[in-house]
Amino acid sequence: MNLIFLTFRKTLFAIVFVISLGFAGYLLSNNISQRVIEKSFAKQVTSTSIVGKSSQLQTLLNEIVAEEKIPGAVMYISTPQGSWVGASGVNNLSTKTPMKRTDGFSIASMSKTFMAVVVLKLVEQRKIELDRAIASLLILSTATKLQFVNYSTIPVVLLNT
Repeated sequence: MNLIFLTFRKTLFAIVFVISLGFAGYLLSNNISQRVIEKSFAKQVTSTSIVGKSSQLQTLLNEIVAEEKIPGAVMYISTPQGSWVGASGVNNLSTKTPMKRTDGFSIASMSKTFMAVVVLKLVEQRKIELDRAIASLLILSTATKLQFVNYSTIPVVLLNT
């Protein structure tokens, strides 16, 4: 079990590392990170209170969305002095429906990486066992609706096999 866990953990780390490098390369190649840093919250908003800066933050978000040709974005900032949520752009390119602060985003297959990290943290904390059947982790009403739930283990589910 430990060998499987270590191999799986190293593989997951390698995958996350490669994805992170790719994302960092994308940001650096497009110089987005530098422009965002130049227009950062810390540089634009000098007050200790975020509450009175909503129009300034919204302007900043609108500028970044327009300059980088981002279809739509939602930005959330939370500090001990308060929080702010803003939206800019559209949530549907076909209908041009304006983005709302409550709109969500689908991260599709990227959620597998986040789920794997959460699951492996639970294994590391000994809250779940890596080689247990998935059925033991689900409520009965859910487990009875799924095929092979008594035979599938966490690594099988995480690897989508």
